[in-house]
Amino acid sequence: MRRPGFGALGVLAVGAGGMLLMRRMVPRMVPRMCRRMEQMMEKLPEDAPPRRMFVTMSAIREQNERILALLEEHVRHHASRQQAGAPV
Repeated sequence: MRRPGFGALGVLAVGAGGMLLMRRMVPRMVPRMCRRMEQMMEKLPEDAPPRRMFVTMSAIREQNERILALLEEHVRHHASRQQAGAPV
């Protein structure tokens, strides 16, 4: 005798329905969530951990960009020395 319930196909149908609902709702929710997050960040004091984290992330990103620029310059210099036949 079977137990009452959804069964495997019912569970699959509910899961598929949930996924379709999420695909439709998430794009509408993202801008509103971003605005709320920005509002919350504006209310935080300057030394709050989330603000410090964003400042730190920005500093790390800038540092990474400087490092990449230096590496690219080094690679170009190294390649031009090789083409000129200079010892590397």
